[in-house]
Amino acid sequence: MIKQEMDWSKELHNTIIKSLVTTFGLDFLLFEDKKGGDVDTIHNVRQGIYATEEERKKFEQQAQYNSHEYHKHNNYIQTNKQAKIDHQSNKLIDAYTGQVFAPNDKINLDHAISAKKIHNDQGRVLAV
Repeated sequence: MIKQEMDWSKELHNTIIKSLVTTFGLDFLLFEDKKGGDVDTIHNVRQGIYATEEERKKFEQQAQYNSHEYHKHNNYIQTNKQAKIDHQSNKLIDAYTGQVFAPNDKINLDHAISAKKIHNDQGRVLAV
């Protein structure tokens, strides 16, 4: 059996230093703080703050925005068809105000949030 000696004075010194530093809010002396922390979050990436290069590259290397990919989607087409019918029959309701759109009101269902803005949203890319 090998007996291992421990340097108690060194351990005591480290413990005292850590205690003093954290007590007086000087943690930055011991830790390397990184803006945004060490986790990629939707909040951070929307501000251009990435914890990992992998996620930054994933966003930077995504395909260019192509409106046809969004505007030719069946859900988009069907929603607009139904909205046109509802608008012409005075049944289309503004989701924000709860009011019925007047027949001469211009409506842009696809522009509540543009497809391009959604496509270029760092948070969307992170969530994929």
